[in-house]
Order: sequence, then C-alpha cells, then structure tokens
Amino acid sequence: MLDVALRKADAQVLYITLTRGKAKEIIWPELKKLNRSYELVDPIKGFNETELVMKLENYSIIRLAGCETLADVEKFRGGQYDLVIIDECASMSAELFMALVDDAISPALSDREGTLLIIGTPGRVLSGPFYAATSGKSMHIGEHPDRPGEKFAVSRPFADRDQEKWDDVTYSWSFHRWMTRDNTAKPKIWQDQQLIKLRNGWSDDHPQWRREYLGQWVADDTGFVYRYNPERNDWVPDPKSDNPWGLPDGHEWRFVLGMDLGYDDDFAIEVAAWSETCPDFYHMPGGFSMPGLDVQEIAKKVIEFQEQYGEFDVMVGDSGGLGKLIIATLANQYGLPIEAAEKKEKRDHIELLNTDLLHGRCHIAKDSILGHQMAILQWDEKNPKIEDRDTPNHATDSFLYLWRYCYHHFHRKKHVVTEHGSPAYWAEKMREAADKAGEKKLRWVEMAWDEKVAKQHSLDEGPMDLDLEVWN
Repeated sequence: MLDVALRKADAQVLYITLTRGKAKEIIWPELKKLNRSYELVDPIKGFNETELVMKLENYSIIRLAGCETLADVEKFRGGQYDLVIIDECASMSAELFMALVDDAISPALSDREGTLLIIGTPGRVLSGPFYAATSGKSMHIGEHPDRPGEKFAVSRPFADRDQEKWDDVTYSWSFHRWMTRDNTAKPKIWQDQQLIKLRNGWSDDHPQWRREYLGQWVADDTGFVYRYNPERNDWVPDPKSDNPWGLPDGHEWRFVLGMDLGYDDDFAIEVAAWSETCPDFYHMPGGFSMPGLDVQEIAKKVIEFQEQYGEFDVMVGDSGGLGKLIIATLANQYGLPIEAAEKKEKRDHIELLNTDLLHGRCHIAKDSILGHQMAILQWDEKNPKIEDRDTPNHATDSFLYLWRYCYHHFHRKKHVVTEHGSPAYWAEKMREAADKAGEKKLRWVEMAWDEKVAKQHSLDEGPMDLDLEVWN
C-alpha cells in the first residue's frame, strides 16, 4: 500500500477487511511503525484516527475500512482507486464478496487502471468465490466458457508464469501463496510454529495445521462454534411446494422469530419454521442484519416479518444492556410482545443445536447471513468457553435464541385418514388388530393373505373379506 502511495502522487489506496475494528487492529499499527522508521509524514497531521486515513506529502491517501454487511458495500461505490486490498476473504459470505468485488470495487478500478488484491487464510468450507479462485481446481486449464477454442483458467500460479503450458491461456487471477516457512527474514516464526504443532500433538495432516500454517484448503469442524456443513445443512425453498414459503408439504408449519439487539453492533432478525409432525426444522431465507437502528425502525422491521409469516409462536430477543428497555418499548408502544432470551448455559445449548446440525435435522437457508456466520465463528483461542469477539455472531445468537422454542424433537407421526371401506382402510384396521392381539394371531392374518387359503374358501369378496372372516 505504501509502495503504491509513494510512487504515484494523489494515489487512492483502500484496505478492506471484515470489520473496521479489525482493520484498525491489523494495519493501523503497521502503518505507524513504518512511518516512524522512514519519517514519511507528520504523525499528528498524517494520521486521522477517526477516519482511519493516512495522508502522505504527495497527496496520496491510504484508507482502512470494514465491510460486514451488504449495506456496507454502498460505501465503496463511485470511488476511484489505484489499489484495493480485500483481506480475510475466506471469512466473507459469497453474496457479500461478490457484491463488493463485482458491484463496487471493479468499476471503481477502471478509471485509474487500478489493481485488486484478494487475500486470506484458507477456510474449512470448501465453497465460495475465494475458494474458487485459490483452490487447486482454479488452476485447471480448460476451454473459455464464452469463447470456444480459447484456453482459460480461473487462476494462474505466479510461480508457473514462465511455463510453456500457460502460453496463450486467459486467466482471471494471478495466484500467489506463501507460508511462514518462506519468510527467510524471520525464520524464528516458523520455528515457533513447529513448537506449536508439537505442543498440540498435531500430525502433518492435521486440518488446523494445514490451513493456518501451510495455507491449504481443508474441511474440518475443529475449533468452530457450530457444526454447520453446507452440503449437509443447506436448503433451498421448493418452488413447487403448496405453501408460500417453499417448505415440505404435508405439515402445518409454525414460525418463531429471534432477535439480537444492537446499535453500534448489528441488530439482527432470524426466523425458523417447525411442525408438530416433522422431525426437522427450517431456517427461513431473508434474515436481517444492520447497525444503527432506533426503536421505531426495529418495530417497523419486526412488523414486516409479521406481515410475511403471520403471527409467530413466540418472538424472543436479547434483553442484556439496553435490550430490556427496547423490549418494554416494543411491547408498550407498538404492541409487539418480545420474550426475554434465556442466555444461561449458552455453551450447552450450542452443543444441543450442533446435534441437530450434525444429524441433518437443522436446515439453514443457502447463502444466508446465518450460514456465513456459522461457517466462520470460532471459539476464542485464549478462552475456549467464549466466542471470538472479532467475528460477527449477531445472526447466530438470534437463531440460538429462537431454537429453544422449536419443539420439533417432540414431533409425532401425522395421522392420515384413509377412505372408509378402501383396501388401505381395511389394511390399517388389520394392523391395529394385529398389534393388539400379538404375534400368534398376526400369523393367522398373514396366512389369510395366502392365495391358496383364498382359493380354498372360494369367497367372491376376495382376500380382504377372507382376512376379516378368519380373524373373527
């Protein structure tokens, strides 16, 4: 970033990561450290602590920012950039990443012929645009999807740029990878990491070792709060369903709403559906997450969800901090009864929800905010009893609150009424009688079905009446 800013006067450089706080934590101290070493700008005039902007003597600007939701993408539209760096890309949802890159950043690079860098440590979810650009599959040379006969690859390894096989190949990304072992200037880092590996008893194939220290994509649940797996847990509404929500037919669905209240942090809403006759429950698409909402705006958003799903079995929200006041105001002024979320024994309830995730009973809307947060949320390294404070968890908390009010575990098989006098009706009656009589008489019922017995009695009514006669 400094190289571009120093070489070109009036350069515009932008660094983006998940949150503004994370950007300040990662990059801001490094810029100040380099400034002290090389005396680039006046430390008072050159650094704007409020805006996280560094201004150089040649009028170049380096700006740090966070992008946590789709609403944040709007901040980057209409700019003109010489260099944009998007960090921690593996932790961004596919929807957010594509909106940021395609809708906001790419158009803003054209005027200045700028460069885009997408950076990150490989994650455990083997999907999404960053995975597509950095996995082994991305280096496969095939035919261009839009131009027949032209060779194409998503990414070309920079180290292989002089190989003959890459001649005349069109590619989208130049791919670069480093491990700490490659940092010859600071070999002690790699030595320290070898000690970490030894202390944890990790083998060379341990998923966390391969991801965090070797830079390889490996699927794994280790260290993550939720046992969410897109292949197992994702669902998409069925457009052919008889109900308007695309849920499985044959059940009466009930809805629960969960809220995580926040102002500086995101206010989040999630909705789930469960039925008394279905063992599974379904997270509904269209969850909401946005900071800075007042009570009136919160009430308006809750009413919008009511209009979409009808009356909820329960609406539950976080009553911590100012949450108790907000819940009371929603009830008194807007007629919205919100239950206070039960926050005790959170870790135990997370593990119970994980059981539903592992057994495929919990279905998460594909490409949702909730699914994204479940995929990246980890336990704190220093305190494994709490979640990492730097990773968003507003949607997951909302979902955990409402999960406690989904009683799918107590489902019962739906009773289907059969037409009186039909073969299915008599078969059902016989099964009921057989259950009552026990195995001995059940064998008589089975014998009565035998074709030889039917012919022996020569009844015109057929085997079904024969069964009833023999039973009697």
